[in-house]
Amino acid sequence: MAAQTLSFSVAAAIYYLRGLKLPKFRGSKQTTEFIMTMNILFDVFNLMSKFGKVMKAALTPENFADTKNYVSNCIEYLKTLTDATGKKIIDGPRKTFIIGFDTSAQSIFAIAEKLFSRQILLLSMF
Repeated sequence: MAAQTLSFSVAAAIYYLRGLKLPKFRGSKQTTEFIMTMNILFDVFNLMSKFGKVMKAALTPENFADTKNYVSNCIEYLKTLTDATGKKIIDGPRKTFIIGFDTSAQSIFAIAEKLFSRQILLLSMF
């Protein structure tokens, strides 16, 4: 459900409605930015095909650095989010999703780095 709600199509719809100058969508720019960031993170963590494009592409030695950098920037963005009172979410009781994404990203990239370094080592032996 979260992946469907925090999707590109929802962000596009909000962007479109904001463009129509509807009062209820005034000030929704940050919402669209958040939704797009979450959509991209879901895509990176839900890789299924080696034929995917950009952030839907499987992690490879060729795109590893760019993907890791992009995801790190997304995590840093999440760490800057604040609640209605201006308090950073990462410092409050609702920080679990940020910590979860950060931990998952670090784990995925550490495993990939090990696998890629072994793959390079094996290839150099032949």
